[in-house]
Amino acid sequence: MLKKLLATTICLGSLPVAAAHAGTSISVNINPPAMVVAAPPAAVAVVPPRVAFRRAPRFIFAPTLGFYVAVETPYNLIYLDGRYFLRDGRFWYGAPYYNGPWVRVRGRELPPGLRRFRAEEIRHHRDTEYRAFREDREHYRGRWYTPDDRR
Repeated sequence: MLKKLLATTICLGSLPVAAAHAGTSISVNINPPAMVVAAPPAAVAVVPPRVAFRRAPRFIFAPTLGFYVAVETPYNLIYLDGRYFLRDGRFWYGAPYYNGPWVRVRGRELPPGLRRFRAEEIRHHRDTEYRAFREDREHYRGRWYTPDDRR
């Protein structure tokens, strides 16, 4: 593009001087490309999970964690400081009852005891404690918590 422009300018510059006096004018405008500004990303609404229990879940106390974790349920549910916490995907939710209503809880808003552990660690310690119970039910000395079904 620049070579063509330069060649055209040289050719036009070599026209006889008389043509310049005839009122011919040449102008070359080179405009920069228009600036494109991307729209900000749309806000993504985080919808609380739908959690349903046929009966109140059972929680086992995991000493290595320092709080109760639900067993025999498909949910990653925790009971700590009189509240329930649920891990669903990448997010934590909190509720006053084991069946909700669930509200998103950001990491810095979690109780310090819960904030110390990654979700995988919590599941590992829950499974370890529950395995100890299943292998020797008669001599298991751990603690259990089952919430009252009435609200």
